[in-house]
Amino acid sequence: MTTPAAKKSLTDRLRRPMRQVHWISAAVCVFSLCFYAITGFLLNNDDLIKIKPKATHIEKPLSPALAQSLGALQTDQRLEPQAASELAGLFGQDMRYAKARVTKSKLTLTVPEPGVKASIEVDTEGQKLIYDRTERGPIAFMTDLHKGKNVRPLWHWFINIFAISVLVFGLSGLMLLVFQAKMRKITWPLVIAGVGLPALFLVLLMHL
Repeated sequence: MTTPAAKKSLTDRLRRPMRQVHWISAAVCVFSLCFYAITGFLLNNDDLIKIKPKATHIEKPLSPALAQSLGALQTDQRLEPQAASELAGLFGQDMRYAKARVTKSKLTLTVPEPGVKASIEVDTEGQKLIYDRTERGPIAFMTDLHKGKNVRPLWHWFINIFAISVLVFGLSGLMLLVFQAKMRKITWPLVIAGVGLPALFLVLLMHL
């Protein structure tokens, strides 16, 4: 049978490493957590700051060799290195992560870039490339990062690591609340409110 002294000893042994895990995970994710809070606010209030988009339209001739390479693409397929390099030279746009979107009538290359909407339409009949780029400003850049939209694969890795660090931060904080609950009677009512109020709001939102 476990004695109260043994329970206290176990709690004391766990409290220090939990504090270590909590502050280290906080240090790792504090900047990113603030960034996601700010960009989430901007995303939810995008009408507060109006920025005029900057549009670019360029047309270039389509060479037979490039037409052949692009014509073999399937939807969501990436460009071959040679084709990506040639297009980058034509439009000054990094094409390494561009993907094809193939329909019955046309082939379009979508170019992922936060805060920017960029694409290249391949006009095989007119033997030309039509490049359209719309820069939506720094706010769109940050909100695209928030959503993980139009970003490079490395940013998706960052989001995953950040999510894990926030989870560690939250769970270690919960463990510290367990340790401190006896000394602070308001602990569990606050925790229950923190869970119940958002859940209640979500239920009401679904029925309003």
